[in-house]
Amino acid sequence: RRVHGGSSTCIMTFGWHKWARYRLPFKVVLGLLALLIVTRFASEGYEKPQLRSLARAKSDFVNFEDRRVTAVVLNWKRLHNMKSVIGNLLKYDFVGEVIVWNNNVDILLTTQMLQVPNRVEDVRIVNSPQNMLFFARFLGCQIGRFSACLFQDDDWQMTSARALYYNFLNAPHLIHCRTNTIVHELSRRWSFYNSDVGVHASFAWLGTGAIASQAVVKTFIVQMSAAGLDSFSWGMADLYFTTWANQVPYQLEDQLTELSQENSFTGTPGETRLRAGVQRNKQYMEKGARILYEQVSMRNPLFVAPVLLPSVTDRNSRSACRLDDCIFITDMDSLQDMRYLKYTPGVSIDDLETGNRIPADVLSIYLDHPYHFAVDDDKQTSYRPPKAVALGSYFGLDLFKVSDFSAIVVVGVLDPKQYAFQTSTDGFNWFPVEAKWTASSTTITFAPPANLWPSFRYVRLLCMHTSCGYLTVYEISYERHEL
Repeated sequence: RRVHGGSSTCIMTFGWHKWARYRLPFKVVLGLLALLIVTRFASEGYEKPQLRSLARAKSDFVNFEDRRVTAVVLNWKRLHNMKSVIGNLLKYDFVGEVIVWNNNVDILLTTQMLQVPNRVEDVRIVNSPQNMLFFARFLGCQIGRFSACLFQDDDWQMTSARALYYNFLNAPHLIHCRTNTIVHELSRRWSFYNSDVGVHASFAWLGTGAIASQAVVKTFIVQMSAAGLDSFSWGMADLYFTTWANQVPYQLEDQLTELSQENSFTGTPGETRLRAGVQRNKQYMEKGARILYEQVSMRNPLFVAPVLLPSVTDRNSRSACRLDDCIFITDMDSLQDMRYLKYTPGVSIDDLETGNRIPADVLSIYLDHPYHFAVDDDKQTSYRPPKAVALGSYFGLDLFKVSDFSAIVVVGVLDPKQYAFQTSTDGFNWFPVEAKWTASSTTITFAPPANLWPSFRYVRLLCMHTSCGYLTVYEISYERHEL
């Protein structure tokens, strides 16, 4: 640690800046770091790291009094983006610290260079001795003070971090991600299922926003050490992380805010370079899936894991509200008709993209009427499930905590007489509420009794008929009680 200019700015360099000109080979640096971490973990007596870490992830985080997270951001050569990203992250009260891992060995990064607007004491900078590529985010997580980590890249702005965080609290043993409509559907295609072997995994990107527990990251680093990877494969760790958890990540479909893409990892933007980067990524995704299959087949406890709940079919959090103050929930999975190939090591990512498919008409409805259109504050767009609403199906809002609101407003096409208004404090136990409803054109307002206003977190409209017909939601929102 060094003090610059008499300020309290701390720069974590581990003494590396003094001999950075004598660069060790990339694999040697990674090996030393991994050895330190794995030795520490081994001393904890992990007989079955994957099962134990996944089992501990929920209890460790929920029982931890301070439920803040460590945000980890990788710096390369987009300093102007970093200033915006860090300033945005520090606005959130649940972000306890921001670790900036500087992979650019040509500069000694400081908080002054980042122009941190406030909470300077909560920003830690690691000036790396080498470009660790994407493995750096997992190393950054492991030195964090908190038992969960929020990941994002420096070319995206997190506009729904609060929704991602509160959904993580509901299932902190899973990896949680957010992405846009098209990639959300692609991620379902990038799934690796083989029930004979015990593979039930999926690939998802972390850079547009993700949260995972330190326990899951810890297991991943042990997996990396055991997999016998070459040095560049270590750097491409992002392309293994979600797959090796042997779970399908919990993903929110969202609107993304893109920042400048200059100085990207793939180099100068261009069609040829983009295609080359995509092809390279697919090769490492395939390698990750192949290693998972082989390790699970050999019953390596690092990789074997049961399907953790909620499973894909049981999930209902779909998209963050535009103001990041709620989540649109529904049990109607727009991609539920996806049919999956049986994965074996000979199956390529291209095979999955063509073989894991849903009917064209269903896909068209999903792409034209995705989840986030129900909560994007735009009545010109709409969410539509691909099928008529069946008995027991529902849609509604998660307000993050017990909230003081007076009404739920739905702008859409539905018959309110066919739905029951229900509330819940935990998302599992639901109670009917005699809510008065009024309708004006396509706007329907459901108002529960005043004495119940501040007593629940979740609200939903539950179909009470054999079929409630086809549903269109232009907007669903809530009105706060005004004293």
